[in-house]
Amino acid sequence: EVSDYLENNEETSEADEVEEVLEETKQEEKQEQKAPEKEVTTQEKPIETKPEVKEEQKVVDETPKQPPKQEKIDYTQITLEGKTICIDAAHGTFTENKQEGIAPGRSLLKDGFKEGTKGANITEDEITLAVANVLKEKLEAKGATVLMTRTDSIATLSNVERAEFANNNGADICIKLHADGTDEGGSGMTLLVPGGTYIQDKNLLSSSKLLGKTILRIYPFDKVGGLE
Repeated sequence: EVSDYLENNEETSEADEVEEVLEETKQEEKQEQKAPEKEVTTQEKPIETKPEVKEEQKVVDETPKQPPKQEKIDYTQITLEGKTICIDAAHGTFTENKQEGIAPGRSLLKDGFKEGTKGANITEDEITLAVANVLKEKLEAKGATVLMTRTDSIATLSNVERAEFANNNGADICIKLHADGTDEGGSGMTLLVPGGTYIQDKNLLSSSKLLGKTILRIYPFDKVGGLE
């Protein structure tokens, strides 16, 4: 009985040891499962920050630009000594008419004389003659020699003959005066200079253009010193 007990006890002890081992194994597995995971950290490289580059702001000058100042000319000091100026008071009364070329070297013809326009109480040829007489006086006061294509209401020279008159007498400038009219009314000044269609003299064209621009620049004349 003792030996049977011992055998049984030994078997029991062995079984118990196996169970204890299994139990310890289970406990270790549980502990391993419950064991907190180690935090895995990676060392992050510091982010390089580039210095902020400020864009250059362009400063725009929005101040309105002023036109270049024109040199003020004292017209009282200007002299026309040695200059010959022809004044052509346009139109005038005439007793006969004739056909002549419309331009130098052109075969197209037109009337050599024309009456001009009329107002309620005055005609164009009367106005142009009155202005021509005033202009003649002003220019002579500056020392110029003045030629007139007509000195009264009668027109004796046709359009072509007036140009020939100025050229044959050595005029430096020829000024033809008109007083255009319109049924709608109006005011101001129109200035025409020779063009290059029929005239090939470049010096004549450029000097005429310069004179025209000068006259327009000082208009109206009643506000220019020395020309009143």
